[in-house]
This record gives sequence, C-alpha cells and structure tokens, in this order.
Amino acid sequence: MFGESNEARTSLLRLENIAKPLYVALRVILAVFVVGWGLFFIAFFAFLLTSGAGLYDLNARILCVVPVAVSAFINVYILYVIGSIFDSMRHGDTPFTMRISHQIKIVSFLLLVAFVLQAIVSMVPFDGYSLGVMRIGLAKQEGGVVANVSISTLIASIIGFVLSYVFKYGALLQQLSDDTV
Repeated sequence: MFGESNEARTSLLRLENIAKPLYVALRVILAVFVVGWGLFFIAFFAFLLTSGAGLYDLNARILCVVPVAVSAFINVYILYVIGSIFDSMRHGDTPFTMRISHQIKIVSFLLLVAFVLQAIVSMVPFDGYSLGVMRIGLAKQEGGVVANVSISTLIASIIGFVLSYVFKYGALLQQLSDDTV
C-alpha cells in the first residue's frame, strides 16, 4: 500500500469496519437458512416415507420439490459468495480484484437463473405446499396460466452484471497503478 493517500487508507479502513459486521450477519443468516431448509427437507421426506402414498403420487410430490431445492441451493450459494466478498474486504483487501468481479458475476448469473426458474415454475399447474410465508412447491392455477415472476430479481441481476464490469475495470486500473509505481 505504498504511495496511498490518507483518504484512500481511511476509506479502506471504513470498508473493513463495515464489512466485519456484515460478514458475521451473512454467515448467521446462511447458517439459519441452511438449518431451516435442511429441517424442511428432512420433514418433507419423512412425511413422504410415512404417508403410504403410491409410487405415482411420490414422484409427483418429489417433482414439486425439485425446483424448491434448486432455488434453496441458489440462495445458499449466493449468501456464501456475498459473504466471501465481505470476508476478503474485512481483511483489508481492496474490493477491486478480478476475483471479486468474478464472484459478483456469478451472483448475477444465479439471480438470472432464479428469475428464469421462477418464471417456468409459476406456469406449471401443480398443487403445492406452503410453510408460513414461504411458498414451497408449486401452486395450482385455475383459469389459465399466470406467470409469477419477480422483476426485482431480474433488475438485481442486471445491476450485478454491470457492477461486475465496474469492479473488473477498477481491478485493471488498480493493476495499472501498481505496475506504474
């Protein structure tokens, strides 16, 4: 960090101080999310084994849960990647690295996959389950097909892709600056 101004060091120190509690909070949220989904899937499969349903009914119920499992995995991985970004920042690393740019691009891609998965799943007319405020499985649709999509997920994905290129540009400028010194 030779030749850095006091303002740059102060800014990096603030970033470290912000990243520490965010990292801890994200890891706690990740742990709660993993435990909650794990308990749900254990309960679901225990219900399947004890329900005495026929083979066709079992396949239909498992098919309803596959998109939910994929969505849960995507959410867990997004939380993990964002947590690892804050982890590197809390150790004083500059946020403008190719690794962080790549991680932001991965999160953006996963958000795009979640958007497409949600759009596809919302058009399949199956019965579903709900657990409190969480929608589990697929909902039965009467009177036609209605796509239930979250535009905010698509917008977050687009913003993430743009930010990944901003961070890549920042990493290239950082590298150029380090090579010049």
